Amino acid sequence: MTFETLVGNRALVSRLARMAAAERVPPSLLFSGPGGVGKLETAIAIAQAQNCLTLPGKGCGECPACVRIHKGEHPDVRIARPEGAGRQLKAESVRQIVSEAPSRPFEGRRRVSIFVDAERMNPTAANILLKTLEEPPPWANLMLVTSNAAALLPTILSRCQVYRFAPLAIDDLTGQLVSQHGMDRERATLLAALSGGSLNKALELEDESLAEVRSEALRVAGVVVDGARARDMVPWADQLAKDDRLLLLLHLLLGILRDVATRCAGGKLVHQDLETDLGRLAAAAPLPVWLHAYQLAEQSLQDLRDRYLNKRITISKLLAALDSASHS
Repeated sequence: MTFETLVGNRALVSRLARMAAAERVPPSLLFSGPGGVGKLETAIAIAQAQNCLTLPGKGCGECPACVRIHKGEHPDVRIARPEGAGRQLKAESVRQIVSEAPSRPFEGRRRVSIFVDAERMNPTAANILLKTLEEPPPWANLMLVTSNAAALLPTILSRCQVYRFAPLAIDDLTGQLVSQHGMDRERATLLAALSGGSLNKALELEDESLAEVRSEALRVAGVVVDGARARDMVPWADQLAKDDRLLLLLHLLLGILRDVATRCAGGKLVHQDLETDLGRLAAAAPLPVWLHAYQLAEQSLQDLRDRYLNKRITISKLLAALDSASHS
């Protein structure tokens, strides 16, 4: 793994690579952003660049030091991960790692400590880490990786330089799924679109049977132009609400509505195999209608995912709103 092999967030990764090459990596860094966008991989690439035997400051990914860092076996690069049933970063693990920081590197040039899912530190662990963040040794780097920076103590945030990672672009993620995970491009493109720019999420969806769910999502999108009989809405909403793939369906619905709006604007489709169906929908209603429909579906997804509202009521309201979208 090197900076060149990292996918996405190119401007940010390039900036960090320049820092590593100039030996100006800040002593305490925090990488925040969604899961599966390369935060941990970037932290490891920095550790390799700082301890590489072949290309110091850059990292070759192949020398014994780089290989051992990648495997988590280098004595000067420690990675703490959540453990146990509660998936917590335990105080004992944090204490053990920070206790080594005052000692000079054993065989490399820098001591690097990486704390994965740092938001999962309990208060005791956080306070142990805080002491080292306040006065880091000149030969040490501490890197915190989190998908929820707001859950960290303000005192920890204030002592770290924060770098925010964005979701991966669909094209970047598609290429990664094809080249590194052996997927065919059509399915990789679909999973990339559904994942919200997260490699982890895309891989979680890999085993899902998407065809049936996507067909139902297309049917829901069709309500905008085809309408839905009032007497059919309640049983349909009941059926959808009972399906444990409802959130997946809504994600697919958002992708379809985005594609219809894109077709109206003359852009490139993600669901290219549905071009005929999407073209029919795009021709039946103007762009503002589809943008409104997208907002309705997005709000329904947020209501179910983040606010835990009643599924049947939420889906019933969505179907009714889509039914009237082209008339409003």
